[in-house]
Amino acid sequence: AYDPEVSRGCWGQCNVGDPAHTPYRVRPIQHVVSGLEALRHRQVDFIRFIDDTFPLGKEMIGALEDWVHTLGRQPHFFCELRLDQLRNTDLLSRFARIGLCDVFVGAESGSRAELARFDKNIDVASLPKQVRVLRRLGVNVFVGLLLNARSQTRGDLEDTLRLAISTEAAGFYPTFV
Repeated sequence: AYDPEVSRGCWGQCNVGDPAHTPYRVRPIQHVVSGLEALRHRQVDFIRFIDDTFPLGKEMIGALEDWVHTLGRQPHFFCELRLDQLRNTDLLSRFARIGLCDVFVGAESGSRAELARFDKNIDVASLPKQVRVLRRLGVNVFVGLLLNARSQTRGDLEDTLRLAISTEAAGFYPTFV
């Protein structure tokens, strides 16, 4: 496995994970590709991007497509995405064609009230549908859920469990805060 870091921080402004709001920075694409290029003669077949928020964009996916096509084999990719990035089915479809096999997404909660307390500006109601789209593309989705937050109510936990049950994810990762 190879674990390149493509970006640092998160462009979201929530208070989960990065309360200091580290400025979001992305490495130049040519640096990412040159790091991947060093793998050409090794038999690395799994690449796990270790970013909190993978920079899913046309330039990044285009550069990865070009690299995979010259590689002569298809590696498997893992990345972490924000829930709102799952709406970009065109880029995710392109990424899946070149080897995206696993995605982690931090949904955090099924409770709108709890998400508001976290300043998490996401719509978790769309998660089950977006997971189904990714599964049709052959991508496993793992969902992160925050449990035992100081402010979490029984109703928040029930909403979160309902979300988990309605989502056909490959797995769930509880985070205890």
